[in-house]
Amino acid sequence: MRLPNFTLLAVLLFLVTAIDRSFGPVIPLFVVRLIPNAQEAARKAGVIISLAAFGESFSAWYSGRRIFRHSPKRFLLQRLAFGGMVSVGLGFVGTVSQLLWLRLLLALLAGGTLTIAYTLASRVIPESERAAAFGLLSSFAMLGGAAGPLLGGLLTSLSIRLVFVADTAAFGLLFALAYRYTNETSLPTKEP
Repeated sequence: MRLPNFTLLAVLLFLVTAIDRSFGPVIPLFVVRLIPNAQEAARKAGVIISLAAFGESFSAWYSGRRIFRHSPKRFLLQRLAFGGMVSVGLGFVGTVSQLLWLRLLLALLAGGTLTIAYTLASRVIPESERAAAFGLLSSFAMLGGAAGPLLGGLLTSLSIRLVFVADTAAFGLLFALAYRYTNETSLPTKEP
């Protein structure tokens, strides 16, 4: 945890995964509100959730290829800023199509952010500490995956749109932390 940016990256992995998984309980309920037919709503919710998962996997691969062509700090900050903007947009969704496209866009941003975090971590972790450090980072991501649906469900019990407000606030917090505490000297600047 004393390595440069390691704590920030652990928090980043936790919160981005929690944000992404917070939609698990929300998407089906939101779609049911927009489409009264339960079978049609279930089908469309399944499509949205599946496309988001595909979007994350594509984004993780694509971001891994692109990270060395840009300033990693700037690349990370752009992802977090756009993620916050998309979360705001999700709060105003009125159709299933809008929900689908915005959720897919957020998945593309989240998948890339996780790849950036792991790539940046690989630059500050000494070779002798890699197994333990990556295990710890993976634990933070998995804890985020466990906390996201729980928090999403709790917020949904108050207001379904409150989840999007909380996700926007989390993206804002991450942006502020990354802007303040990451330094370019400990981040990769060119392809090895």
